[in-house]
Amino acid sequence: MSPKKKLPAISEAFATEFPTGDRFKVFQGLMRHRIREILLVSSPYNLFLFEEDGRVYELLRREYFDLGLSFSPEITRVSGDREAIQALKQNPSFDLVITTAHSVGQQVRAFADELKKVRTGIPLVHLVFDNAEFNPRIESPSLNPFNGIFTWGGDFRIIIAIIKSVEDALNVEEDVRKAGVQIILLVEDNIRFYSSYLPLLYTELLRQSQKLIPDGINLYHKYLRMRARPKILLATNYEDACAIADKYKDNLLGVISDINYMRKGKRDPLAGIALTRYIKSMHHDIPILLQSHEAENEKLAHEAGAAFLKKDDPHLLKDLRRFVNDELGFGDFVFRDPRGQEVARAHDLISLR
Repeated sequence: MSPKKKLPAISEAFATEFPTGDRFKVFQGLMRHRIREILLVSSPYNLFLFEEDGRVYELLRREYFDLGLSFSPEITRVSGDREAIQALKQNPSFDLVITTAHSVGQQVRAFADELKKVRTGIPLVHLVFDNAEFNPRIESPSLNPFNGIFTWGGDFRIIIAIIKSVEDALNVEEDVRKAGVQIILLVEDNIRFYSSYLPLLYTELLRQSQKLIPDGINLYHKYLRMRARPKILLATNYEDACAIADKYKDNLLGVISDINYMRKGKRDPLAGIALTRYIKSMHHDIPILLQSHEAENEKLAHEAGAAFLKKDDPHLLKDLRRFVNDELGFGDFVFRDPRGQEVARAHDLISLR
């Protein structure tokens, strides 16, 4: 953990809003919007793929428990767009709709429009199982009716990542205002890559949040403390990334970004370099990790003050986890001497004593 990293702003929010010292009250006001019931619109074929990959629903509940989350959402499956619309009309408690490619035929936009007439504002996520299922036209912001598009790679944790990503987007503004929660900005327009990154990021984040909760408090208070974890916000172009960085500049914990993505309506092969310089101009010590298929971008990344990973490296996810643990403070407390040599390590707050 870097010693120069600033402490979370949450302590200032506590002192201002709760001067009496009742720190748990602020947690009760966080994460007001939760995903409790999911409507999964899935063809029998896609459902077979889910089950073939390991009884997803059981694994999901077990993972929620292992990560210290208070409950796992209930999932209701229907097999087509007509059934989905009917289910939404009959059950107003659904918080999220997940569709798969074979479930709504070719009229994706028409289905999304009709669905949102029934339930205005309900998040709608599209899940594809391979690249052949993905219609590139819906990637365009003007044509994309979804709150997110993800790929299924056989890892059931993508469902958790989808749920947490939607919850973070719904709660971030209010939770930053109330408690100064921190933000991790992920900038990536490749669906396959961010569908791999998000499960890893959320798993590391939730496990580290568990470590930081002191022993001796009851289970309810532990669940409340988990609500104050950093949030992950996904941007797919330069302008959206800058908007997030501007809005939450005082709460930005770190940035993980591709280098080549859309900027000013055109694909810019150095957009990530420009973003790094822009963010560093606001806060020079914010950890930033850039990734690219082009090895020659490593020098540019380092010159801009960012770490670098090559996207086709077989150890990409392992190196990403190392960056998260070492630079974003998700790993052990590591104490080093002036020469950079490790002299002590603490795994949690108890071993820090």
